[in-house]
Formats: sequence, C-alpha cells, structure tokens
Amino acid sequence: MERKLNFVEEEITKDEVAIPDYDGHIPAPQPKHMGEMEANLEKLEEELLSINKNTKTLKTNHIQLLEMKAVLEHVTSLLDRQSKREAAMSISEAARGEAGPLSIGLKQEFDKPVRDEAELKFVTGVIKRAKSIAFERFLWRLSRAKVFAKFVQIQEKTDLFSHEFEDKCVFILFFSGEQLRSKVKKICDGFQAKCYTVPENPAERTKLLNNIKLQANDMKAVIEKTLDYRAKCIHTAAGSLRKWGIMLLKLKSIFHTLNMFSVDVTQKCLIAECWVPEADIVQVKNSLHMGTIHSGSTVPAILNEMETHNIHQLTSN
Repeated sequence: MERKLNFVEEEITKDEVAIPDYDGHIPAPQPKHMGEMEANLEKLEEELLSINKNTKTLKTNHIQLLEMKAVLEHVTSLLDRQSKREAAMSISEAARGEAGPLSIGLKQEFDKPVRDEAELKFVTGVIKRAKSIAFERFLWRLSRAKVFAKFVQIQEKTDLFSHEFEDKCVFILFFSGEQLRSKVKKICDGFQAKCYTVPENPAERTKLLNNIKLQANDMKAVIEKTLDYRAKCIHTAAGSLRKWGIMLLKLKSIFHTLNMFSVDVTQKCLIAECWVPEADIVQVKNSLHMGTIHSGSTVPAILNEMETHNIHQLTSN
C-alpha cells in the first residue's frame, strides 16, 4: 500500500500539483477503513497506469500523423520535374564515375546510368535536423553517390503536447533499383529516420492529406480529453494524499506495536509485558476499554498487574 501511495505522489508531483496539508484529527484506522483505502489506491493506480500507457500510445500516433502530414505537404515540391532531373543527372554522373567506396554485391545495380526520370525510385520520411548532414554523407558514401537527397525543414511542431520544440526535416531520397531501396531503408533505421509511404499520384496524395488532417484533429481531441480526465484524478488524489499518508503511518505504528506481542500457548490471544506508572493504571484500562468498543470486538482486553521485586540501589561513601 505504501508503494501505491508513493506512486500516486510521484504522479502528482510530475504534474506540479500542490498537495495540501491535512490538519484534522485522524483516529487510528479500523481494518474496514484500511480495506477501503487500499481499494481506492489500487483503483487509482490502475487508472493512472492505464491513462499513462494510452496517452503515450496516442501521442506517438499523433506525432506520426503530423509527420506524415508534413511529408505530404512538402513532397509535391520535392517531387517536381526539376528535382527529378537533378537527381537523374547526379545519379547518372556517379554511375559513370568512381565516386565513393566500392559496395560489394551492388556494383552492377549501381553502375547503370539512369536513362529516364521514370526509372527513379524514391523514399520519403522525417529525420531530426541535427542528423541530416551525417545521414546524407553516409548515404553518399555507401551508395557511391548513387542516392540523391533533398531536405525541407518542418516549421510546425510535430509534438503538440511537449514544451520543447524538436527540429525536424522532411527528406526525399532518389535512387535507381529495388536492391538499393532495402539498403536505404536500413540506413534510415540506423539514423532513427521514419519512412512514410507516399503515393506518386498527386490526386491520391491530396486525398490522403485530407484524411490525415481529419485523423490528427480527432486524435488531438481524444488526447486532450484523456489529459483532462487524468488531471481530475490527480487533483482529487492530491486532496486526500496527506490524509492517506497519516492513516498509513498510524497503521504501520499499530503493526509495529503488535509485532512486540507474543502469541499465547492457546494461540487465541496476544500477550505483552510492559512497564506502566502505577498512577496511570486506571487510564490504561479505560483506553483499552474504549479501544474494544471502537473496534467492535466481543472479547475485551485484559490488564493484569504482575508482582515485581523492588531493586534498591546500594551506595557507598
């Protein structure tokens, strides 16, 4: 139960929600009250874990939708005739030359000059801008300049629910031959670049873009509602957290005291021996009687006084 309470407190602190102090008197908790508190904490923990998991998945999907939207918005300019012509010329020149290291097993595929722009294949995706230069350089070396890359920076945030802006850019990679496609995608995976399949037909791209926008808006609304519900759970828990903590501390104190008792030979009762001032005997009996009433027990607590021998301290001058 303490672990659950600590988890809830961590979630409250993570959301920077103030935890009010509890100044009221809290009596020693009864077993039925502790059962209710444990059930509430367990339910709250399950809800928060489920919300966190679902929110993380929704945010990841929303980021992918916004990245796909950015790719579709920029791919038209990246797939224009001028870009294809530049790519075809660059790849053809590289095929006739000896640029870059020899790629074993791919030489015959790479060394064919591109006779027509229609022969070009392409891969589109999104990569962090900080990795784009190294990404382009690695592609150039591995393919012996047979991959032509173009980049466009994404101006809008792709993670709307983060306070930080992550600089990303859309890329398109032109190449010739299906054998090189698998190599390119492996490099993309290595640089944690996300590839997105884009239709070559402009009409299909426009239709897909409209669908992506609708999905992104719907998912944003779902995430906002989920976060609102989480905030309500967090604020409700924050109001009771200190009270739960005090109740748990008192329960631990009770069990700590009970652990100092010994079990009777009949194993039907607990026995403890302690020192009590003689003047407080009546008060202790009254407290035990009140405890029996509050606990609803049918068996009263019994206090017996044991005879002890006085120990006189001897002093010598």
